[in-house]
Amino acid sequence: MGDLLDKHAPAPQINGRLLQTLVIARADLPTSPQLPQLTALLIESFQAQHRQPLLPPESERFPGGSEQLLREIGPGSWTIILADAEDVSTIYGTVTVEPKDLTPASLREGSNEEAPKHHLDPAFITGDGFPLVTGETRWTVRSLCANIRFQKRGIADWLMLQAEHLILKQEAQANARRLIGSPTTIVRLLLTTIEELTGAWYVKRGWAVYHTRRMPPGFIGSEGGFTLVDMFKLLELPPAAATVSSTATL
Repeated sequence: MGDLLDKHAPAPQINGRLLQTLVIARADLPTSPQLPQLTALLIESFQAQHRQPLLPPESERFPGGSEQLLREIGPGSWTIILADAEDVSTIYGTVTVEPKDLTPASLREGSNEEAPKHHLDPAFITGDGFPLVTGETRWTVRSLCANIRFQKRGIADWLMLQAEHLILKQEAQANARRLIGSPTTIVRLLLTTIEELTGAWYVKRGWAVYHTRRMPPGFIGSEGGFTLVDMFKLLELPPAAATVSSTATL
């Protein structure tokens, strides 16, 4: 899956170690030998960052282990892992990206909901609060983290850059395969984070807050409460990638 990565982006420098990047599709993740280490990394990172007064020390991100992690990741997702080239059990960082299903719930297969009369209106509001726009798709960013032993090495920045490159590559390939309909020209990235922890980090990298929820003291054991923010960032496909091939339009 190396063609999904930006090979021109300088990789982080970690004590002179040789690094390798793994790109794992959701279908392959359950049998990946990196799954236990991936889960352990996410749990350790969560516990290191989410301390009082935000959350009690016994808080755990994936109490159900790898099975819970897999349940939370959608079928079209991709997980990027930065690992040691000589010891792949040593993971330096990870991020998961997942395409968002923009089909209204009432129109999905097996749904018992009554289809709203306005479901074909381009102003139809999806679950994330943004209107549907022709040429726009959406991806959710999940579980971006760097190994706490190797902070301040540019790992998270590099992983996010690779995630954006992978998403644009996927959308360009989808445009080339598309037989009907409008090609994707804009990708809206979405994520939710705790503002007090990483909100400023994302803002500095082009993300904007579109929804804020203040969690009160006592919420899931928090002493002082905290603020959840929903954020977005827009990516524009290059003109060539946003054009459906002449073969596909015949």
